Amino acid sequence: RPRHLSVRDVVLPDREGVVALDLGSTKELWRSEPIFEAEARTVLARLSDDDRTLLLADDSRVLFLDSETGDIRFATSSAAGIVDLDLLPGGKSAIAVGTTRWEDGGPHTPVSLVPLDGSASKTIDVPNCAAPIAIVENGSRALLSPTFCTPSAELRKQGWSNPDPVSVIDIDASKNELSFVKNLPGFGPVALLGGTAVAYLDTKRMDPAMFSNPAQVPGKDAKQYQLMTIEPKSLAFDLHPVGDTLPRFAPS
Repeated sequence: RPRHLSVRDVVLPDREGVVALDLGSTKELWRSEPIFEAEARTVLARLSDDDRTLLLADDSRVLFLDSETGDIRFATSSAAGIVDLDLLPGGKSAIAVGTTRWEDGGPHTPVSLVPLDGSASKTIDVPNCAAPIAIVENGSRALLSPTFCTPSAELRKQGWSNPDPVSVIDIDASKNELSFVKNLPGFGPVALLGGTAVAYLDTKRMDPAMFSNPAQVPGKDAKQYQLMTIEPKSLAFDLHPVGDTLPRFAPS
């Protein structure tokens, strides 16, 4: 059978290491020594497309392990306080989303492009809160959008309107480059369904300045919650009223 159906890599309790198990026999294939930072708040694990590399992220590092032996090939620093880790199509790079910090009256979230060949990662600042990241099929663009982006009471007094935008990030893995493009109105979680991105808009917490077309700004009598369907390349979007109750959805 394909390797990913027969072997499971497991992060041990208390961050003591990683063990690889054969799922058919439950036989232990290898076990690593403790490799995570002692005070790490989160540990994430992803397997490369070719099943050869196990990516492990703690608070500020991505570790690359040989999935057959458990040997650490190398480690690289990336976004601080990693909360999401996803591989780009093609399996040569990963995207790491760090923990949000509040500065200058708003949120700042580090997002890193981490090459799997061990070269240095590239980190940019995104003016939004951390959230699971959605990557388009060709890996050239990513969308990040939280459901709630709540500042402290002090920041609310400074004018932060908590719009939970949809942040657009361009990716050029061949050049190891990331760039923040813009924030679209709306809130997440954002999902990619084929060639369409789906998010939501709260008309009571939206920022009208984020609309490039003022004619699209919902009027005062509009339903509070609107479904957003976004074309990821052009960033054109349509709004569809769904009611005055906070919606939930699951991509089909």
